[in-house]
Amino acid sequence: MERFSTLFYLSFSLRERAGILGLIALIILAWFLPDLFPEPKPPEITKADTSLALPAPRFPTRFGGESIPGKDNKRAETRLFAFDPNTLSQTGWKDLGLKEKTIQTILKFREKGGRFYTPEDLESIYGLGAGKYEELRPWVRISKKPEAGNSTGTIKPYQQRTPRSSLPAVGINSADTSAWIALPGIGSKLASRIVAYREKLGGFFSINQLREVYGISDSVFQIIQPRLLPEPALLRKMDVNSVTEKELGTHPYFRGKLATLLPAYRQQHGAFTNLEALKDIPIVTDDIFQRIIPYLKL
Repeated sequence: MERFSTLFYLSFSLRERAGILGLIALIILAWFLPDLFPEPKPPEITKADTSLALPAPRFPTRFGGESIPGKDNKRAETRLFAFDPNTLSQTGWKDLGLKEKTIQTILKFREKGGRFYTPEDLESIYGLGAGKYEELRPWVRISKKPEAGNSTGTIKPYQQRTPRSSLPAVGINSADTSAWIALPGIGSKLASRIVAYREKLGGFFSINQLREVYGISDSVFQIIQPRLLPEPALLRKMDVNSVTEKELGTHPYFRGKLATLLPAYRQQHGAFTNLEALKDIPIVTDDIFQRIIPYLKL
């Protein structure tokens, strides 16, 4: 009985046998199908047939190839030649490879009476860059000004160069942005930074504080320093016994812990009777004291 049951499960019906045979036939057909239909050979490509030729790649001009369609890839060609920065035209500056913003800075500087006395003065122009300055410096040729009253218009050699200190002084606490822009090396953005920082401080008590303004390099500071006029009387001072933590927090010299500790110390010990007592606040060192004392009053 057990043997009969095993044979029953191993047997197939007529339809099942036909299906198995059909599956075997399909496997055999798929195996030999590539031999029945060989792969066609690709057509021979000759030099005369350009239908399959690909367009040559195009690269931006900075790589020396063609420009990309639809984009302005004009390459500013630099042409070096001897020039006088006091008389060179806008087109001439462009030929030297300067950017439009830098050219406008130079033209505005000259319009306001600025003058280049030495090739080194060109380095103070905002936006020029050290690399470009080094490239142009050997080509600078500064002509002498004609003497006043010289009706012939001929240029006579100067016996002495006009000192920069004789130029109009700029009050560091009263000058507006246009006055700052008139100085060599100071552009519109840097002039705005100077005025904005001055407003946060309440004024500059020292010319050296301009070094704290972002963007003023040491070379620019050395050039403009002779024309700067201190104005300590225009400082805005805060009353040490009434100033709040919020007011102190907006001042560059007090923001942070000092803005919190000063009012707290005043609340614990009473009103300040002299400004020297500020040194009793734990974080106030001699350097910090000298820095903040010009902005406080009793």
